[in-house]
Amino acid sequence: LLCEHNLTPISTSPLDCIITSSSMDPRSILLLSLLVISSVSSTFPCSEFGADLYGEINCLRRLLNQCTTDKMNRETRTVTPTPFSTTTSSSPKPTTTSTTTSTTSTTARAPTTTTTAPWMEVTEAPDDWPTPNSALIIDALKYELTREIETKIREANSQFDAKMASYQVQVEMEMKKINKEVRMIKLKVHRRANFEYILSEERESWYTAGEICTQWGGHLVSIRDSRENAFVATMLPLGESAWIGLNDIQREDVFVNADGSPASSYRKWEDGQPDNFSHNENCVEMMGGGEGRWRDSLCLLTKRFICRRS
Repeated sequence: LLCEHNLTPISTSPLDCIITSSSMDPRSILLLSLLVISSVSSTFPCSEFGADLYGEINCLRRLLNQCTTDKMNRETRTVTPTPFSTTTSSSPKPTTTSTTTSTTSTTARAPTTTTTAPWMEVTEAPDDWPTPNSALIIDALKYELTREIETKIREANSQFDAKMASYQVQVEMEMKKINKEVRMIKLKVHRRANFEYILSEERESWYTAGEICTQWGGHLVSIRDSRENAFVATMLPLGESAWIGLNDIQREDVFVNADGSPASSYRKWEDGQPDNFSHNENCVEMMGGGEGRWRDSLCLLTKRFICRRS
């Protein structure tokens, strides 16, 4: 059509064509108008609906929703708004001069104005504009925060329970010590010369018995002679036995006293004692209800004990 009617396009857009012809009939102008309108209309979105306005509106709404969804999916991406503006060109376009043998015709392009279509105008929403996913994001943050707080609370409770259990054990141990001291204070005190003696009601190992005697202010009794041995024996009922301070824990058959004093030469062993049965008997006990004879025994066995202090 352009060649037939001597039409010369200056640019690729039909709107920018400069038509140069000595004559054009109405049919050619109508065809050219239809070509221009068809080309321009094809650039609009949803233009395929033609006169169906409702169809075109629904199409445009779907496009807008798709743009909103794409924006939400690019959560961390910041899009710099590029608003379209109305551009007015006031500078004249180049002119084209066509010369013939008889006449010279000069056609100057008039200033053109391009207006942006309303559907192409973009308005960037503010950053705090709520989106359909805001509720989901807030719920997720609440869930994560709640889970973190609950985890910290459980850890704190576990640490608290562990500390309380440790404190409870310590308190129980201290209460046992206090109760033992109270019971020791209530025990009957036997006096001889410059010493005081007590016979425990509790049964303890030789080691624990020595500690209790120390707390009382003395030591497990160290027998010095036969008169002291006879006195202590009267404290023990028949069939009972009690720890005394004599022991050979450090070296077999080398007996020393619990208070650190050297052992006297006095001994009151039962027949066949000491025998160090199973190589584990290193502490000495006194048998009650008689002459107060001695025998060696396993130090970890629990027995009553006799303390002495000045």
